[in-house]
This record gives sequence, C-alpha cells and structure tokens, in this order.
Amino acid sequence: MTTYKKDFGIFGIVTEDKKKENTNKIMNDTIQTQNDIESIIKDIEAIDNAINEQIQKKSLIEANKPVGLDQTKEEVLAKIALKEADEKDLIEFDKNFEKFNKSIEKYRKEASIIEKTIVGLNTRKDVSNKHLSDLKLKSKEKMLAFLYNELKKMGIEYKKAIESMLNLYRKLYSYCELKNRLASKYKKDFELSNIADSEGKYKYNIDKDVLLSGKSNAVGCEIRIPMFNLPVFKDLLKDNPFGFFPCINLYSDETLEAIKEELKINGIDYDLICG
Repeated sequence: MTTYKKDFGIFGIVTEDKKKENTNKIMNDTIQTQNDIESIIKDIEAIDNAINEQIQKKSLIEANKPVGLDQTKEEVLAKIALKEADEKDLIEFDKNFEKFNKSIEKYRKEASIIEKTIVGLNTRKDVSNKHLSDLKLKSKEKMLAFLYNELKKMGIEYKKAIESMLNLYRKLYSYCELKNRLASKYKKDFELSNIADSEGKYKYNIDKDVLLSGKSNAVGCEIRIPMFNLPVFKDLLKDNPFGFFPCINLYSDETLEAIKEELKINGIDYDLICG
C-alpha cells in the first residue's frame, strides 16, 4: 500500500514510492555514467594499443626499406660505350631496376597505409578523449546529485533520531523527577525500613539524583545538538541561526502528568501510591 507524507512537489503530493524511484534513478544514472567512463577508457586503451602496433609495423618496414641500385642506367650505358660492359649488363640492370621499383612502390604503399591508419586512430582518440572529458564533468554533477540526495535522506533520519532521543530524554527526566519526589517525601520512612543494605548504602539511589546534572529543572540542562544545512532543517534554522536543534520543553508539568497517565494505563496509579 502506498504511504503519503506531507511532502509537496511541483505537481502535488510526493509519495514514498516516488521518492524511492527518484533515489534509484539518481543512483542508476551515477552508476551508468561511471560505466560509460570505464567503457570509453577501455576504448582509448584499445586505440593506443592499435597505434603502437602500427608504429611497430612502420619501424619494421623502415628497417626493410629497399636499398637503391649501386649504379644508374646512365653509368651502365657509359660502360657499354667504353667497352667495359655489354648488352647483357644492360638487360640485367633493367631487370634489377624493375624489381627495385616494384619493391619501393610496395614500401611506399604500405608506409602510406600505416600513416593514414595512425592519423585515423588519433582522430578517433581525440573524439573519445573529448567524450571522456564531457562524461567526467557530467559524472561529477551526477555524483553531487547522488551525494546531496543521500544527505537529504540521512538528514531526515537524523532529525527523527534527535526527536526520538529528546522524547526519551523527557521521559527519563520525568521518571527521574517522580522517583526524586517519592524518595524526598518519604526519605525518613525509608531510612527506618530495610531499604538500606548491610553497608548502609541506599537501594534505588534514593539519596542520589539519577540526572547527573543534579538539577531539578531540565531547563537548566543544556543540550547542543548540531543541525545541518539541509531541507529537513530549513524552517528550524530560521529561528536557530547558530545551527543547534531547539531543545525546548525538555521537562514540564504537562510531560510529568502525561507520564502518570501512561503509568495509569498500565495499571499503576502513582498519585494513589505516593500521595
């Protein structure tokens, strides 16, 4: 069953289920952005590895770059004219020259492909790095949204804990006051009874105040509980600029009477017994 609280958004009442849905969405968005960053980082690493492979391939073909012929065709023809060579030498030169041209053409083609591949990979890397930079900025905003949303949730729980603690404090103080009144009013009677142990120490701390401050009025007991600059404390901070939770009415006759009524509901009539 959907539960409602007095929490109004732009379009009306916000349900607890809706709050949980919003919280899950913020968390899922943060996780998704984180996953996208990790994915892009892996892509960039893969691109870097591919670039390194191309650089190694380029180094390998550079090492095996065809070496030029040891003489030019003009030099061969000059030797033939001087009877230092013949037509066979010219035919052999032409064969070697054609072979060299094919080798150098293959080298240039392979080198060109590698250079263009590296350019393409670097372009892809630049795009990925830009995307990564944008995502990192986006992720910081997502993290801020997540942290602030968690702070708001914790602030609500913290306020509930303060209120619960103060209610328990009021109850403890009231019980302490009821015990003190009883012990003070009938102390002489208790002294004549067996309420003291063999060492002369009184049971139930009838000669001591349970409240360590030793004060009979809780108004004199200062409790300083810090608040936080969160939506749940917004209204309280208006009247408490120093940021401490308003610990007021920690003890009152109304509180004491309420405790007596609670005891009476459980079958114990304090006034009847202690009157």
